[in-house]
Amino acid sequence: MLSGADRRLVETFVERLSGALGPALTRVVAYGSRSRGDDQPGSDLDLLVLTATEPGLEQQRIASLIAYDLWEESDFAAPELQPVVVAEAQYAAWLDRRLTFASNVERDGQSVWPAG
Repeated sequence: MLSGADRRLVETFVERLSGALGPALTRVVAYGSRSRGDDQPGSDLDLLVLTATEPGLEQQRIASLIAYDLWEESDFAAPELQPVVVAEAQYAAWLDRRLTFASNVERDGQSVWPAG
């Protein structure tokens, strides 16, 4: 379960990312150890960023730069965000193929945007 501080960090990330990607941004899901609640000190915060269309390298770069900026703004005290940008259609295909990554996100993930 995400802590209040983690949730606020993700909200700031989403605010900045939605300003950059606009309506292409459809969902953000936290997954991994912080989402499961078994994180350790120094654990990163994994985010699946889903888009309406196939993202290019530029969208991944933007997400990564925003994540790094937030980490730097915290004087490297906040968890490092690790965004993975994927099209909704691609993610659905991964689910259909039962890929481990997608299955783990479905099992352990928390939808963080839009607010559910």
